[in-house]
Amino acid sequence: MRLSSWWPLLLLIACKPSEANYADDDKVGAAQKKWCGALAKVSGDSWQHQAECVAARPSGSAPFLASMADCYRKRHEELGDQAPDSGALVSECTEQVLATSEPGSVGKSPVVQARCERSERCDQLSMKNCINTFNQLDGAQRAVFTSLYNLRAQNEIASCLEDSACGPEPEEACLKKAYERRVWLPLSLAPDPGTAPVGAE
Repeated sequence: MRLSSWWPLLLLIACKPSEANYADDDKVGAAQKKWCGALAKVSGDSWQHQAECVAARPSGSAPFLASMADCYRKRHEELGDQAPDSGALVSECTEQVLATSEPGSVGKSPVVQARCERSERCDQLSMKNCINTFNQLDGAQRAVFTSLYNLRAQNEIASCLEDSACGPEPEEACLKKAYERRVWLPLSLAPDPGTAPVGAE
């Protein structure tokens, strides 16, 4: 086959974007296995979603997923037959994990940077004042924009915010999409759309 016949295919391959790797990918993968183990334990021997669960890519960070696994399993053991559905337990454990979060200064977070650039564009609030506002929030509120999410998710949220129109609804949509993927559940256990993340302002 002549080289000219291959050229369109070569060009397509060269232009196809490669999926980025992130520094925390391995840690997130290990934490996801821990989360899958918690789901398997409370579901019993009949649980058939191990491979699907391990292959999933939630938006939660490694520390968040590991803490969620501990909380989810512990609450199931404590409540036994009185345990609520998985969606309710995920919401309860999310609140517990966030309540003890302390991400520190968040000014360099991709999400905070993107949100403050958006505030500068849409609300004429300077980057400096916006970042100062974020750093004055409590730990749980700062975590919703930072340590709750892994680096891949933080960059996805930041990209969404950068491309979003002004107004509260587009911003909430960017955050809600990631928040609802913070942990993985099989469709049979997945909750209805969860509570919106804590607002920053």
